[in-house]
Amino acid sequence: MLNFALIGVGGLGKIHLANLLELEQIRGDIRLVALCDVEATRIYEKVETNLGEVSDSVDLSKFKFYQDAYKMFENEKLDFIVSALPTYLHEKIAVTALELGIHVFSEKPMALTPQGCQNMISKSEEKNRILMIGHCLRYAPEYLKLKEYVDSGKYGKVQRAEFFRYSATPAWTWQNWMLDYDKSGGAALDMHIMVLSQ
Repeated sequence: MLNFALIGVGGLGKIHLANLLELEQIRGDIRLVALCDVEATRIYEKVETNLGEVSDSVDLSKFKFYQDAYKMFENEKLDFIVSALPTYLHEKIAVTALELGIHVFSEKPMALTPQGCQNMISKSEEKNRILMIGHCLRYAPEYLKLKEYVDSGKYGKVQRAEFFRYSATPAWTWQNWMLDYDKSGGAALDMHIMVLSQ
């Protein structure tokens, strides 16, 4: 049995929570043991995101709740974490977890700087732990089909491409961190991170 915790229970955190609890039921070999968010009430709030309204329909009282990830790391025996934190916290939490021997799934973008990304990779390699970044769009059907067309040359060699991703202004984020360039890297970094090559 692999024990895990979810850190960050805002919009994406709630989506991860629902998916992980479903996966827990299907697989039977993973177990959510703790939730962590700086705001104790956030876990029960509905959140309106670019993916629509997200809320929890499960009883969350059976999970331990922390407002401090470092206290959670001290108190829980974790095999992996899912980090759905604001971008500026990705590197710090991932490196800490990896240092403790905990596998990490972290939301995109990986970090605010190339050096932050390298720090995460280096710690993952040093500790021989898995570090996975949530580039979920690369697995979306429309992106897979686009990659298929590019790879096969079905419509010829790509000469130019333009992509748009529309979203409402992300006013749903905790303390509006997404609107602070120093904390988010801006919409181009957060909303347009995508990898077509393998």
